[in-house]
Amino acid sequence: MRRSVIAIIALAIASPAFAAPKTIVGKWKMLGQQCTVTAGAIEIGPKSLGSDEYVCRFKNVSRSGYTVTWNGTCQDPYSGSQRTRVVATEKSGRLYLSYNGRRDANGPYERCAR
Repeated sequence: MRRSVIAIIALAIASPAFAAPKTIVGKWKMLGQQCTVTAGAIEIGPKSLGSDEYVCRFKNVSRSGYTVTWNGTCQDPYSGSQRTRVVATEKSGRLYLSYNGRRDANGPYERCAR
C-alpha cells in the first residue's frame, strides 16, 4: 500500500499541472510564416527582445506562471528610444505580446523549430 501511495504522489508531481513553465527565451515566428527576421520572427533573450524593426533591453524581469513582464526601453527607427513595459503570455504553445498595454498586431507567435 505504501508503495502505491508513493507511486501516485510521484505521478501527480510529474504531471503537467505541477510542471514549471518552459522558458520563452528563443526564437518565435508569426503564425504560418518562416522563422526568419525578414518574415517577422522575434528573438527573445533573458533581458532582451528584438526583430528586424526594433530592439528592447530590459532592466528588470518578473514571471508569474506563464506570463513574463519586462521593464526597460525599446528602440525603433520611427519613434526612437522609449520606456517600455512588455508583457508576454504563453498559452497552448502560442506567445502573445503587449507593449505598454497595446497588443502586438503581429502575434500570436509560435516557437521556431530548433
